[in-house]
This record gives sequence, structure tokens and C-alpha cells, in this order.
Amino acid sequence: PLVDVYWTTWKSALPYLRKIGARPFYLAEGADPAFHHPMELERDIDVLFLGARYGIREKLVSYLQRQGFDVTAYGKGWAGGYVSFEESIELVNRSKVVLGIGGVGHLDGVQHLKGRDFEVPMCGAVYLTTYNPELTDWYSVGKDILCYSSPQNCAETLDWLLRDPDAQARIRAAALSRARRDHTWEKRLNALLGVFKK
Repeated sequence: PLVDVYWTTWKSALPYLRKIGARPFYLAEGADPAFHHPMELERDIDVLFLGARYGIREKLVSYLQRQGFDVTAYGKGWAGGYVSFEESIELVNRSKVVLGIGGVGHLDGVQHLKGRDFEVPMCGAVYLTTYNPELTDWYSVGKDILCYSSPQNCAETLDWLLRDPDAQARIRAAALSRARRDHTWEKRLNALLGVFKK
């Protein structure tokens, strides 16, 4: 309540914030095409996950690996270990599918928009993440990005996707086009500045 505008990327929090007298402004993260961009690299990684190893993340990656998927994971706690920012961009560009997990910490039932929801598509990569209704505010799910509702649904989607290079190419193109058009940090900051002009 003590600030003029409270920028939140969590739409579900808006009723609470208004209740306590805050002035929330719902706006997603973005990505900078100068940093997150396509690279002409061989796509030699089937499925990539970037992020620390804990909770639902470990369970999902382990489940997919037990189902026979070649999932490569990097980050704290994984065998791949930590990678630099530059290495992460290269890994995304080497991947056929980048796996997202939309939970918040150990709160498996809570979904939240993530920076990678915009950074991965800005790299022109296929992004498969947890279904979160807030993603539909920013993407055409099924065209720009893909979502799953359970580990089994994730496995089914991966099985189809990895067998269909043409679908991968269509989704990569749609993701990149949408990200460049709608999800740059320049767009986000202009939207935020527009609040102060009113």
C-alpha cells in the first residue's frame, strides 16, 4: 500500500494485493533478444531442463528418464552442475525440447509465470511446461508453446513431439515470432511506463 504501483507477475495474487490496499499492475516477465536469441547449432539434446534439483523437478525428470526419455539436466544438484548464462543459451539452442516446471519452490500446487517462459521462446526453442492458466494471457498454448497437466501427459507429449521434427520446426517458428513481437523487455517497460502517463 505504500508504493504507487506494485508490479506483479502473479495474476492470482491480484485479489489479495487489492484487499490490503495495494495498487497492483499485472505484467509478465520478458526477454531481451540481444541475449536470448536463436543460434545455428545441431539439436543434439532431446530434452533439456535448466534449474536446481529439488521437489517436483527431481520427481518429473526422474519419471521421464524411467520412461526412456533422454533428459539432460543442469543446475545445482544435477550431474550436469551449474552452467553460465552463455552456456545456458547454447544448451537451449541445442535442444529439441526445453522442459519447464511452473511450480513455486516446494509448493507443487502453486503455479507462477517464470522468466524462462519468455526466454526460451525468444531463443526460438520448443518449450513444454506445466499448464498454468496465466500462460494463456501471453501465448496461444498448443501453437506458441506446449503445456502438460501431469507427468504422464508430459511423457505422452514428448513421445509425439520427439517423433515429429516438422511439428518442432512449426512450434519453434511460432514461439520466436510471438516472443519477438510481444514479449521483449522494451514492450514490458513501455507498458509499465504507460501506467504513469494515465
